[in-house]
Amino acid sequence: CHTSDPRAALRIIRGAGEAVRFLSGVGVRFDRGESGWRVHLEAGHSHPRVLHAEGDRTGSAILSALLAHAAGCGHIELLSGLRVAMLLAGEDGGIAGALGFDRAGAAVRISARDTVLATGGLGGLFPSTTNGRHANGDGLAMALSRGARVAGLEFVQFHPT
Repeated sequence: CHTSDPRAALRIIRGAGEAVRFLSGVGVRFDRGESGWRVHLEAGHSHPRVLHAEGDRTGSAILSALLAHAAGCGHIELLSGLRVAMLLAGEDGGIAGALGFDRAGAAVRISARDTVLATGGLGGLFPSTTNGRHANGDGLAMALSRGARVAGLEFVQFHPT
């Protein structure tokens, strides 16, 4: 099977410990047992290596901690209640921000030196899924419309493991 990019996989593996320590440091309370973090065996894994936080609320626990951390940084502006409709191209061809709409339907232009597109994927397209309906592929479509390279789109998790 081995379909992963070996360089990317190695980078993820080497950075995993640091990422977990960072998340723990910003307030994610990973589930613990008597001997430390409680690791779980998940589908498709050969060894127990998955951490959970607050039982089955891992995603929510991570998101809450990261939002609180970002809000306290001082140099990160958090915007909520917006629906992004398109990414804006800069003079150099890169992403220079986005155009979105607030809850009242007013257009909002967001300028940004750097853009992180974290839209939830496309698992919500399936009729049987634990993904929210917001995970409909809109973010992927926006990225592709601006020339982003993507890989592994055939690997979609649309059910709990």
